Amino acid sequence: MPAEVVDSVRMRLIMGRFATGVAVVTSVDRSGRPQGFTSNAIASVSVEPPLLLVCVGRQVRTLGAITASKAFAVNLLAAGGEELSRRFAGTGEDKFRGVRHRPSDRASGAPVLYADSVATVECVAVDFLDVADHVLVIGAPQAGAVYDRPALVYLQREYGSWRPGPPRAPRP
Repeated sequence: MPAEVVDSVRMRLIMGRFATGVAVVTSVDRSGRPQGFTSNAIASVSVEPPLLLVCVGRQVRTLGAITASKAFAVNLLAAGGEELSRRFAGTGEDKFRGVRHRPSDRASGAPVLYADSVATVECVAVDFLDVADHVLVIGAPQAGAVYDRPALVYLQREYGSWRPGPPRAPRP
């Protein structure tokens, strides 16, 4: 099959073939209200020093909170978190109503969704890079936790779950 020009429709089709985890990125705005959005555009930038990348659309309200507080949390959702993913992908006013969370003591109060995550990481924003219709936020992790639960995954506009085998020892 010949390759086709990549426009926004084809780009979505191509990237839809890439299985990803699902995260809720959270922060607090200037008035202390929690903000959050669903994302699968997250990556490890480096392990020494630890840095991660979150891509935030310019229209996302949480971007203003991250910019103002210079802090955010990444909550990698556990299997069964489809409702949370959809809730935080929307534009509703009180996305946190009924959601179990605690304020981060390391990332300026960013909400940590410990009960519905496979891992959480609390970050201080160290850089903001403008790229097209997004801002790439580089975060320096300040604290993190891992929970033994299957992960929520997303592929071709469908949710699923994944539980890896037993953990392997990290390489030196």
